[in-house]
Amino acid sequence: MNVLITGGSGLLARNWAFEKKEEFNIFLSVHSRFFEIPGTKKLLLDLGSSLSIIKAIELNKIDIVIHTAGLTNVEECEKNPKLARLVHVEYSRNIAYVCNLLEIPLISISTDHLFKGDKPFLGEDEKVAPQNVYAETKAEAESVILDICPDALIIRTNFYGWGPSYRSSFSDWIINSLRKNSTILLFEDVFFTPVNATILAKVIHLLASKKAHGIYHIGSDERISKFDFAIKLAEVFNLNKNLISRGSLISKSNLIRRPLDMSLSNLKVKKFLDIEIGTIEDHLLILKEQENLG
Repeated sequence: MNVLITGGSGLLARNWAFEKKEEFNIFLSVHSRFFEIPGTKKLLLDLGSSLSIIKAIELNKIDIVIHTAGLTNVEECEKNPKLARLVHVEYSRNIAYVCNLLEIPLISISTDHLFKGDKPFLGEDEKVAPQNVYAETKAEAESVILDICPDALIIRTNFYGWGPSYRSSFSDWIINSLRKNSTILLFEDVFFTPVNATILAKVIHLLASKKAHGIYHIGSDERISKFDFAIKLAEVFNLNKNLISRGSLISKSNLIRRPLDMSLSNLKVKKFLDIEIGTIEDHLLILKEQENLG
């Protein structure tokens, strides 16, 4: 199977490629940043042009599109809402149009930031209530994709993994800081259900194999605060957890408004696939094993 992943220089695309490159022919779309992952191919692709996307899909006989491209910096989205809307909404519109036109399965990666943040373990039927520009444009992208391409699969999630040298992931930042004996502050009032990026890729491919469509939430079985996640990560990697300080998002008036509770229920996907997603410690042990394997 020929798999095209947009946002090919990003965290999820890279982890996805490393996990699945022996199983599929992975094509990573890039805009300007070049890099090499042995066993994959890169495509220069203009997501602002439907014609560019059509040509790439037809020329490379793409069987499925994984749309991961996005602007994940919440502050940057707030400062530049036009760019956020271009990347999230208009690029998604083009991808959905082409996939629907060519009858190519589309999987689009959304976010867990879409809700007010006052309830835990939200399900797929919960009404979105975006708190910032990032969430607004991601929610709009979901609607645009499903309007144009009704058979598309939308994945709401929060993932971590090994980031590229030019952009550390959340887990990278914690590990690297503690290894440098630097003190770090993590919010104890922000909750989420993080999932290892490689586990995320595996579950999504299972959904695709069963032709799932619509919205699915994929996260770990546990809800955890950012602070406790860092503590657990330090324990798994045998790092000094005393360097981790407790903080509060509520006290940070200089930050763009975010939901305090982003935890998602994974019951729908577990029931549909008849699988277990795993605990946070399960996924962190996989992260540690990946480092041990190089």
